[in-house]
Amino acid sequence: MGSFIRSSRIHTSVIKFGAKVFHAVSRNISNLNPLDLGPWTMTRSQKRESFVFVLIASTGTMMQMKAALCMLLAQTTSAFVVQVQTSPLAPLEAARTVPQKTVSQLSMSMKPLYDTLCSKVTDKLGLQVTHFCETFEAATWSGNDATGTAAWLSETSPQYLTGVSTCTTTTTTTAGVGRAEELMLNVWMGPSYDVPHLLVTFGLDQGNLYHVTADYVPRGAIVMGSDPQYLQAFYDETVQQAWTDASAAGQALGPAPEFELRLLDSPAKIAVTGLTAASAEAIVVAHVDRFLAWVEQAQQVPARLRGSFNMRDDKIRQYYYRGQVAKQAAALGGDLGMTVAAVNTGPTAEAYVGGGS
Repeated sequence: MGSFIRSSRIHTSVIKFGAKVFHAVSRNISNLNPLDLGPWTMTRSQKRESFVFVLIASTGTMMQMKAALCMLLAQTTSAFVVQVQTSPLAPLEAARTVPQKTVSQLSMSMKPLYDTLCSKVTDKLGLQVTHFCETFEAATWSGNDATGTAAWLSETSPQYLTGVSTCTTTTTTTAGVGRAEELMLNVWMGPSYDVPHLLVTFGLDQGNLYHVTADYVPRGAIVMGSDPQYLQAFYDETVQQAWTDASAAGQALGPAPEFELRLLDSPAKIAVTGLTAASAEAIVVAHVDRFLAWVEQAQQVPARLRGSFNMRDDKIRQYYYRGQVAKQAAALGGDLGMTVAAVNTGPTAEAYVGGGS
């Protein structure tokens, strides 16, 4: 094993882990299911003639390392350890020492990151899972080569929110090989605070690349742009720069085909694909953290304005539901699509927090 190591900067624990993988291969263990090994993930292998270890690590301490150690089996007997330095939003360069014909598809789910973000939002906002999705018998669902989960969460002590949707969809890729995923976290504010709604969806695409759509949905009865203070509070240079950086890190996605979903879009909406895992993670984490900071510092909306906020929010969520119906029915068929659209949206007639008196 030691003869394969090309860099003394690789951490000792990485080498030890690699030795364990080598031992598994030497025992002819093929068809390995993905194993979650802390920060390391070993992917499924279909062949055992040879192997390639690819290590991708950012510089810094072990705690800072964002790494993937994977086994890729092919038809040559070469073996390499390659170290590639990455920055959070820099495209990942291919490991030039690996012959093109020996590299199989690397599939690394972003579900662990998604679970971490959902836990962070739950802890920060004091959330609990409701029975909403169970009433549709769709807390978990499957059909048309797809599986998914859905949950609607509410605050244990109502203050800020209408509620939170956490939904996942895993689908067989168009080539019929591997899986693609959509991991969705939507935070719908209540009318007592004017912080934008948070929408974010991300996950693995076919071809070992990742996609992110992330937006802060404008709220209130006034047209966006007519209140400079609102723009400065939630769509300032930092948010605009996040859009610029994300667009440079991947390829832009077109607007949603559903008219109702496009009605929710802000000018700062991020919609990109072709991202590395590190780039996607950096975009999503910054998007969620920025939102949570806004909520923590939010000032209450005057009571006389909450009715107009509530009316606008109801319309936004109704349009979101209609857009989800069109999207999910096209992907999953009418009956299942309608159900998934409902649980992905959550209740659309919530009583708003904080009365008008």
